[in-house]
Amino acid sequence: MEKQTTRINYFYVSIILLWLPIQYIIGITTMKIPLVFTVLIFIYNMIISRLYFKQFLTKPVIFWLFWVIFNMINSYIKGVNYMSFTYGALIAEIIISLIIMTIVSLEFTKNANKLVRILLNITLAYSIIGLLNSVNIDGRLMNESMGNALPLNTVFIVFYSGFLYFNKKLNSRILIAVWLLSISLIVLSGARKALGASLIIITFYLVAHLRNISFKTIISLVLVIFIFTFAFNYISDDTVIGARIAQTIETGERVNTTNIQYLNFLGDRAQHYILAFELFLNNKLTGVGLRNFSSTTLNAYTLHSEYMVQLAECGIIGTSFFLLFNGWILINLVKLIKKNRAGFFILGALLAILFINLTAWTYSSPMYFASYGIVIGYIKTKKNDNCNLCR
Repeated sequence: MEKQTTRINYFYVSIILLWLPIQYIIGITTMKIPLVFTVLIFIYNMIISRLYFKQFLTKPVIFWLFWVIFNMINSYIKGVNYMSFTYGALIAEIIISLIIMTIVSLEFTKNANKLVRILLNITLAYSIIGLLNSVNIDGRLMNESMGNALPLNTVFIVFYSGFLYFNKKLNSRILIAVWLLSISLIVLSGARKALGASLIIITFYLVAHLRNISFKTIISLVLVIFIFTFAFNYISDDTVIGARIAQTIETGERVNTTNIQYLNFLGDRAQHYILAFELFLNNKLTGVGLRNFSSTTLNAYTLHSEYMVQLAECGIIGTSFFLLFNGWILINLVKLIKKNRAGFFILGALLAILFINLTAWTYSSPMYFASYGIVIGYIKTKKNDNCNLCR
């Protein structure tokens, strides 16, 4: 029965994480199918597994459960005023992300490497489908239906492959190949934060390996630094992403109406921070409701910062649950660093997500919550000393 449950859960995770490109292929745009599937999977796991039920009563999942419940109520009261986006679609997104996280966390405790390999294959398929259906727009390789989600989700190829290589479940040739695929797609798409997040994960991966210093490690590090230096110079001088990075501060200086110079590094998103903080000051307790930033401020775009989403759209109550959730994960992961090298690498993946959060909203992205599930599953297995796969 347990093997059957695992297969069903893997199938569910595959469908949900690939739903965006699947919609493009079949020509149907709906959240009803993944929501119904999610409800069925949730009921099935609640009946079959006591461990799954217990997840919702333990930290940190219970913090995010409270966040979801709060926003379901808050959004119902305040409404969802964003183009044709409905309350039902919003609730479907946040519920699906929660369930993906809990399913991945549970399956990680059973067989970490098998789960991560499946996630790697899913993300590779996601990226390849997106790449094959991309076109050149103003010098950037873009998929109009997937938008920035394509390069941002491609970041996790670096994480999943690095995890498998760390546990000697992936050879170096495949690792290099998938990293090159991921970085190339990100550079061609001109996604600045995706490139930054990938480099964070790679840096933490390299430092984690330095804890076991050998001649081979030193030679490998020197080679990687040389490649990075060459790649950085090329990206800066000869690519669209280099030009976009160079324009970031210039754009930030133009839209930043405060004396806070750090906002200049956020480029055009600096304006979102300024407007969102003003919203928070006027709606401190519960915010204006998810996806209501645009209609409230008459800004053309969705609020592009997970942190400001929490403050402006969820208020103090929602932000508290957000901080408890991420704070618990961060604190417990840091505690594990002293005991094992893999914990340091996984910390890099978490910090990459938190970096992306600076200029993107991620609360509705199943791909990000799949990675949260890995981090949570890793912490729990190490705490219970039942994970021999995560040295």
